[in-house]
Amino acid sequence: MPNSKLTSLRLQKGFSQQELAALIFVEQSTLSKYEKNQRTMPPEKLHRLAEVLNVKPADIAEGNQCNSYVENGSTVNGTDVVHAQHYYQVPKELLDTILSQQQALTEALKLMVERLPKNEK
Repeated sequence: MPNSKLTSLRLQKGFSQQELAALIFVEQSTLSKYEKNQRTMPPEKLHRLAEVLNVKPADIAEGNQCNSYVENGSTVNGTDVVHAQHYYQVPKELLDTILSQQQALTEALKLMVERLPKNEK
């Protein structure tokens, strides 16, 4: 059974790991790590893979266990990419934890602001 959407697409298109790796200018071992979600794929490699496989970049990333974290602080799932110049692949569990902590801090700050003495002028 394929390890990822990338593996499925590669097999559907009839490429070996070695052939596809050569076409996207990486070592076969690197492509293997991409397929097993053991290594984060740089955006330029994702776009090159999509070009070689004749699919959209989102088709490769679909089903991946990662969400995108956009540098401006927005998060996106699947194919919805916020206008950003840089993004990183972050494991979903870590992103969920960070967002949960952010929400808790926001609530704590709101309570602190409500308890501040009001300035009367």
